[in-house]
Amino acid sequence: MAETSITACGLFFYPWKREKHRGLTCSYLWFAGASSLMRPTAFVLWLPLYLYHLWREKHYFSIIKNTFLIGCVILATLLSCDSYFYGHWVFTPYNFFLFNWRSDIGAFYGQHNFLWYFTTGLPVVLGVHFIPFLMGLSIPYLRHQFFLIFWVIIIFSFLSHKEFRFLLPVLPLALIICSAVMNEISSNKMAVFKWKISKVINICMVYVYY
Repeated sequence: MAETSITACGLFFYPWKREKHRGLTCSYLWFAGASSLMRPTAFVLWLPLYLYHLWREKHYFSIIKNTFLIGCVILATLLSCDSYFYGHWVFTPYNFFLFNWRSDIGAFYGQHNFLWYFTTGLPVVLGVHFIPFLMGLSIPYLRHQFFLIFWVIIIFSFLSHKEFRFLLPVLPLALIICSAVMNEISSNKMAVFKWKISKVINICMVYVYY
């Protein structure tokens, strides 16, 4: 989906470290704004990232200024395009909010329990990558990625209607975790990870047969 692709680009430009993309620290805001206006639920993912960026940087006023300018450009583009095709002025994110959150009309298409994303959604979306994903829980430097994924899933879980495709925006983060795990496996820590692999497989077997 386009939202997932744009999110992946934004995560690439996001300054996870201060020295990364020096001079382009706000470039990710273009992708964050575009994905959020394309599908407002993407705002759930970008909000903690943006707040963390503000908290970490010294020149936060410059970030706020860039956010305002970028937001105005993206918002003007959205309003112009949507209003042109609808034939009248319309703000589609507001209509999205009314349809999906306030009225909860999506429940008409099916409802699932609160834990569905954890027990069914995420394992199905990740497939065979679910095992290295679980192994990543033991790697300290991946805590930010895990926090974002679980944050998004918990917020989405409050909606009664759930679908696999709603998890696609967190797929890039999950694959980052999986790649880090595979890198650890190929390093000198192979012996430790062999033990962790067997432990995770046993947990998965218990989960499946339970």
